[in-house]
Amino acid sequence: MNQSKFISIPICALAFASISIAQTPAKQVRLNEIIFKALNLPEFVPGEILVQFKADSAPSMRGASVATISGEVIETIRTDEMKAAGEPGILLIRVEGNMLSAIETLNRDPRVEFAE
Repeated sequence: MNQSKFISIPICALAFASISIAQTPAKQVRLNEIIFKALNLPEFVPGEILVQFKADSAPSMRGASVATISGEVIETIRTDEMKAAGEPGILLIRVEGNMLSAIETLNRDPRVEFAE
């Protein structure tokens, strides 16, 4: 298991935990910062982005969004609670290029709830 996979699993779990607690993207980002600092974890894994699409986004359109950043979905996090709410889950996407540019592109996409 490579190091980025090892680190990304707890980060994904923490990000999911913060989503269920935080009510707005700004609160969520702040909560993530607090959690990462408390656990002495890096705030991001190079080359990996977490993305949540809006519930009404079609799977084919989600794929198109991921393709615009030349990304590869490496994991989908979808709990029973997310399924019941009709949410598509959170995607862990690997990006080879400029991560910040990819995050900005996804956050401008109207189908995306958040990308970080």
